[in-house]
Amino acid sequence: MTAEQHPKTRRALSRAELGRALWAVMGVGLTLLEGAVRLTLRAGQGLRGGMGLEHLLALGVGIGCFCYFEGYCALQTRFVPALITRAFAPKVGAPRRDALRAWSSVLLIALAIAVVRRLPDPWRAIVDASVAAALWLGLLALLWQLKIAVAEQLRRTRANQAAQQLRLTPHPQLPEN
Repeated sequence: MTAEQHPKTRRALSRAELGRALWAVMGVGLTLLEGAVRLTLRAGQGLRGGMGLEHLLALGVGIGCFCYFEGYCALQTRFVPALITRAFAPKVGAPRRDALRAWSSVLLIALAIAVVRRLPDPWRAIVDASVAAALWLGLLALLWQLKIAVAEQLRRTRANQAAQQLRLTPHPQLPEN
């Protein structure tokens, strides 16, 4: 659910609320960017050592799977819309089930990181490249949906200003027939 679809975000945000929403989304975006850059650089170093056909095949399958399941299914269709909705409607809290799922995901990601760090190159580099590709896709989705949400907020602000201007402008009396 995007910000413009959520019932509590149908009003225009104040400048302070918009600033807080942008700050929150920017923080998450910078976190995704840092992870994507670090993993891209790490994968580049690990893949320089030479790869056989099985490594190239694993790299292609890994990038494809991670981009679809993590980049598209998890980040683009679930995480990013929820982030935009919560950032632009701060009074909307996460249901307990969603909060438990989020913390479970954090723990599983930490466990996966511990396991992947023990893999030898080029296998670790293949996983790093696959995760980096998914993070880049998620970051692009975040930027796109943020652009849409900000444009919607600006449209609402302009509409509210125009409506207020109409209320302040005296209407001429129409002649009675």
